[in-house]
Amino acid sequence: MTKEEVWATAWRTALPHGTTVRLVGPAERRHALEQLAHDLRAIGATATTECDLAPLEFVHRIATARMVLTVDSAAAHLATVFDRPAVIVFGGG
Repeated sequence: MTKEEVWATAWRTALPHGTTVRLVGPAERRHALEQLAHDLRAIGATATTECDLAPLEFVHRIATARMVLTVDSAAAHLATVFDRPAVIVFGGG
């Protein structure tokens, strides 16, 4: 199984068909975010990308999210402040 197939299987398992996913990040990660949005759409999710949000817009996205999946500690802390369910992914390397 390729890395892409593993991720697709994980997303299919975690996201009910029709789930709305908002991908947020810096402009330099736009290509990766758009690729992920494409992959999510392929399994039936509604996915959008937003880059370089103003700080208050970013806070609003976290505050109104049903769930936060992040690799960013600021987003993780905001999710805690706003009592949003969160999955924080830590990696090394």
